[in-house]
Amino acid sequence: MIRFGWPWALLLLASVPWVLRVGRRAGQPGLATLRSAAVALVVLALSGMQVLDRTAPVHVVFALDRSASVGPEQARAAEQFLREALRHRRPQDRVGLVTFGGQAVPEVAPAAVADLTPTQRPSPHHTDLGEAIRVSASLLPPSGLRRVVVLSDGQDHGGTAVEAARVARAAGVQVDTVPLLRPPSPEASVEAIQAPASVPAGERVPVRVQVASTTPQELAVELTVDGLLVDERRVFVAGGRSVVRFAWRAARPGWAEVQARVQAARDGVAANNVGAAVVRVEGPPAVLYAGSGRLPELLRAQGLRVERVQGNALPTAAGRLAPYHVVVLEDLPALALSRSQMEALRDYVRDLGGGLVVVGGPHAFGVGGYARTALEEALPVFMEVRHRVALPSMALVLVLDTSGSMGGAGTETAKVELAKEVARSVVELLGDHDRIGVIQFDQDYRWLVPLVPARERERIVAQVGRLRAGGGTDMLPALRAAYEALRSVQARVKHVIVLSDGQTDPGEFERWVGRMRAEHITLTAVSVGKDADVPFMRSLARWGGGRHYLARDPSTLPQILVTEAFVSSRSYLVEGRFTPRQVPGDLLRGIPGVPPLRGYVATSPKPGAVVELSSGQRDPILAAWRYGLGRAVAFTSDAVPRWALEWQSWSPFARFWSQVVRWAMREDANGLQLHAEVVGSRLRIALDARGPAGEELDGLDVHARVVGFRRVQEVQLRQTAPGWYEGEAVLDESGTYTVGLSAYDGGRAVGQAVRPVVMPYPPELRDLEPDPTLLARVAEAGGGRMLRSPQESLAPPRDGRDYRDAWPLATAGAVGLFLLELVGRRVPVVAAWVRRWASGPAQPSEADRWYQEADRWKALAGPPPDADLEERARLYIARLKRGS
Repeated sequence: MIRFGWPWALLLLASVPWVLRVGRRAGQPGLATLRSAAVALVVLALSGMQVLDRTAPVHVVFALDRSASVGPEQARAAEQFLREALRHRRPQDRVGLVTFGGQAVPEVAPAAVADLTPTQRPSPHHTDLGEAIRVSASLLPPSGLRRVVVLSDGQDHGGTAVEAARVARAAGVQVDTVPLLRPPSPEASVEAIQAPASVPAGERVPVRVQVASTTPQELAVELTVDGLLVDERRVFVAGGRSVVRFAWRAARPGWAEVQARVQAARDGVAANNVGAAVVRVEGPPAVLYAGSGRLPELLRAQGLRVERVQGNALPTAAGRLAPYHVVVLEDLPALALSRSQMEALRDYVRDLGGGLVVVGGPHAFGVGGYARTALEEALPVFMEVRHRVALPSMALVLVLDTSGSMGGAGTETAKVELAKEVARSVVELLGDHDRIGVIQFDQDYRWLVPLVPARERERIVAQVGRLRAGGGTDMLPALRAAYEALRSVQARVKHVIVLSDGQTDPGEFERWVGRMRAEHITLTAVSVGKDADVPFMRSLARWGGGRHYLARDPSTLPQILVTEAFVSSRSYLVEGRFTPRQVPGDLLRGIPGVPPLRGYVATSPKPGAVVELSSGQRDPILAAWRYGLGRAVAFTSDAVPRWALEWQSWSPFARFWSQVVRWAMREDANGLQLHAEVVGSRLRIALDARGPAGEELDGLDVHARVVGFRRVQEVQLRQTAPGWYEGEAVLDESGTYTVGLSAYDGGRAVGQAVRPVVMPYPPELRDLEPDPTLLARVAEAGGGRMLRSPQESLAPPRDGRDYRDAWPLATAGAVGLFLLELVGRRVPVVAAWVRRWASGPAQPSEADRWYQEADRWKALAGPPPDADLEERARLYIARLKRGS
């Protein structure tokens, strides 16, 4: 097959007959033929002639849909299609694989492979066909026969599939599709649930539930609010959609999660049987309190609504804290909280504009293990004391059990590896003036790190990294070595931390630990794992005058060691009567002076923090700052008689705490109406911003944070109309998301707004019917077709057959013919040869015939006897011309 890049140039072929005719009239038919052929080749070269290369390789990338809407049977059919296609692959063909759902993941780059079994599982909660086509096309080479084959059910939530196929076709890539059809099956689902965004407490709330069924049947629809059943209805759906209406009374202020669930006798997928919405029940500001003090009673007396919980009952997701305006923690150790709880508190303040007030005590701040946690990030103070010139020095020895019983961990991380981690945590926490040593023991002991200054952190961490699990267990020699090293060191605090499961050979532990205690060397024991000998380890701590920690979950070890490092240093608990120094500010507005305190936990203020109360050593007592969208307050003394004895009878005591808590509270929207709607896998965010008189607020800087279970998304809203701002976020998975929005006018805060939204199930499960129409449109836009058989996927593409340029060969041929014509014109012999070649066998002329006869007459010495007079004359003249 032949094609031309510039077919209009073929019009010049009309000149070829003219060139041939002119040459023949000049008596040069052979040269005219050469010139005509050369002109024809020049015209073909100018037209960009190309010829089909039937041996060229085909490069194909298969894009395989692995979203939730593709059922097991469809998935098996797709994999069988890939296997059949590979059987028809020629040696020169190259194939690749991209799997996609919410994202497109390249698995195999185009190569001569024999297996395309998918191994990745992209986000199955929605489908982006356009992204799959773009990623697949990007894997193909820049030229040659190129094709993308999309195997999908046609579900698409990106909305760019047709455009992506059109762009691929413009780049020379053909896009074909293979529909993965699901056999019809009964399906019931909750398609939508509608409820007011907010209602006053005590009012009835209308709820509209839209249900659907692909087959005529009766559905049972139940409505729950915050997990409690409110109402249940039965409705017959005749193969389509129906609306069920409910109503419930909003009694408790806060955020209420309304959920509708459908049950059907004939149903395929259960995950789409639920729908949810969140309603804000308006009421007085809500305070969430965790602790054991009497602050809740004081705050309730000041008109605040307070809910008390235990520390371990705090939510583990920031969105669950959104109904509360402020969270108060009183003398709560970090070990009472999980990592996810502390991260939720941080995100609640930073991303949702919530308030956080932390009240101290002997179990809070540094001595409570807040250092290096998400809770410390949110607070306006560092847990270490950084502003003092000198602190009491400490010499610390870590005694780490690396015996065989410690090597087999009951969790994913081995106990020995955790021992390394906690050792690193302690080293990083100590000051440069402190000293640290590390001993490991099993059947024997050895110093990993001798007592050295803690400023040699890199060397210490490198040495600790050599920890390995060993054989038996003999703890006593290691304790004696620690004792001998510490007794000769000059330090105000000398401390030993033993990390072990307590399974050791017997020995005189009480005697030797008692000798340590007599030398003012204290010992703390940390029992590791569920198989630890807790009674022995507890006795060890009691003999050594220290503390005992039980780490049944080894992942809590770093926090335990950080806490112990603070407590054992004895420099962070400052006790003694003093009167705080006061600096006028918002928290103490209208309060002229405060009574004396008897103690606090030493901390350091962070840059940007405002310190309104401080000690005589410039340690912060009351510090506050803005963190992200919210506010946080740290009160490093306590609110009970231990340190705040005089405060209990102080008349503004309740007012003081009310002002502190109210200052930290999340601010109201102040005319900002936040709208959030889930559309497919995207969250559309809109803000209606109005001033006190109802005027539109233009030119605002509006930011939103969308807080999900796994990540936080930043969204910049753009103004699209007077007072109206819009933005969009992508929802990765089903669940509850909380949108925290803040608006600024030239750096001045205008207001904040918070709203939860729910995606009850992935949009993949909203409509399980395949969409072959979309696949046909994609194939048409991509210059391809919907394939019927696997072997078609490796056939040469219709719009992308591999043609080779023939114009260089035509040009070379034309040049050769022109040169041959030139030689023919300049060399007579060649010209004659050309003439003879062009005209065929030569016929003798009349003169030549007479010359030949004269030569014969000469050989006979005279004309033939029968020659007449005219013939004799001609022969005579011919002989004269021959020179005889």
